[in-house]
Amino acid sequence: RASHTKANIWPEGKMPDVQLDQCTPYMEWHMPKQLKTKAIQIIYSGGAYTGNDPDGFEVAPARRYLNEKGMAVVTLKYRTPRPTTGLAKHTTAWQDLQRTVKLVRKEAESRGLDPNRIGIMGCSAGGHLTLMGGTSSRHQSYWPIDDTDKLSCKLQWGVGIYPAYALTD
Repeated sequence: RASHTKANIWPEGKMPDVQLDQCTPYMEWHMPKQLKTKAIQIIYSGGAYTGNDPDGFEVAPARRYLNEKGMAVVTLKYRTPRPTTGLAKHTTAWQDLQRTVKLVRKEAESRGLDPNRIGIMGCSAGGHLTLMGGTSSRHQSYWPIDDTDKLSCKLQWGVGIYPAYALTD
């Protein structure tokens, strides 16, 4: 890759449905050495909504491969473990995914990318999250907090790799 930048996805004190035991979510831009497409792939791992690893075996090889092919990749560390306050197991992760899509859309043009060519990909619980993101982009999973939330979280493609919970949620 040519460059790597890491950013929080929520402004200080504005993260919805805060759970005391959850990790802090973030996103990382991985730009290729030679950009060959203006499309952007967002990738995240699984982990039964108890943990996820943006540098693990479900993410890093795909990130490297796509960067080598000239595609920009954004990795996502979404909030885990599962919420303990009566929310569905995927609620906070879904919020993090939707916010990430909006942030990617907001930053795309400044990076020479197309804000209307964004896809998501995840494995296992991340595959479930991909199904949620792809089928519910018209429904915001949290109340708007700033101008970024006026942007769409519509996706152009989704790749759910062995999605968990697909027939139960």
